[in-house]
Amino acid sequence: MHTKGQELELKLEQFQIGKGSVLENQTIISSELRQKTGVIVIAIKRNGMFMTNPSPDTVLKEGAHLITLGAGSEFAKFEELIRQK
Repeated sequence: MHTKGQELELKLEQFQIGKGSVLENQTIISSELRQKTGVIVIAIKRNGMFMTNPSPDTVLKEGAHLITLGAGSEFAKFEELIRQK
């Protein structure tokens, strides 16, 4: 992606919430994903269904796949957070 006079590297990545993750049973807003990592959740795949543009009060459940948008360096922080128990 390019912006006027600058290059902006954005990627889409998918992460699954594992059993016992610190994110399990938290809402998107209470988990502070964006504030802690810079990554934005743009969709959630759960039980074979996609929920695009999930609301901040969406509860994150074990086994859900988070489709995220962010800069390459932000995903390392996000992956570390999602793996915390």
